[in-house]
Amino acid sequence: AEEMGRLWGDDCMSFVDVTILSARLQEAVNLFPLNRAAKSPARGTVFLATLEDEQHSLGLSVVAKTLANTGWTVEMPPTYRLTEASLSLLRSRHFDAFGLSIGRSDHIGKAKKTIRKVRSISLNPFIRVAVGGAVINRSLEGSDGFNPDLVLTPGMDVATAFAAFQPDDEMA
Repeated sequence: AEEMGRLWGDDCMSFVDVTILSARLQEAVNLFPLNRAAKSPARGTVFLATLEDEQHSLGLSVVAKTLANTGWTVEMPPTYRLTEASLSLLRSRHFDAFGLSIGRSDHIGKAKKTIRKVRSISLNPFIRVAVGGAVINRSLEGSDGFNPDLVLTPGMDVATAFAAFQPDDEMA
């Protein structure tokens, strides 16, 4: 997907080509079986989303599938995008973790505000926050005050990284 973006940026692929290939990649992700906790104990609950004006959700779909297959209960907005309506779930239900996908470096400021908002409104006062996405793959320049609990980078084992977010028996 990243290479496809580079090719589009270099005018080697058309918008139509990128759109068709993106849809096929999403279909491929959806074909992976969901083996919910058949082999894994319950780990916790996580809410995953992109920023409201984000266009890319393929990586988030892969993370969601990976976490669900390792015992996490995963919730996502229907459009993947975090809206005021989807924030109401964070106010009314307990989530152990919140994951935010950031696709553009100019969204870092919005991401900071979103993280602060999630922490302030969450029913869980100890909610853990993870971030990942294309912008993380490049850099976090100008990211002073950017304070997630976990930054997911390329090649990181998501299930192992999220293991630190599992609720303690005493806190559950």
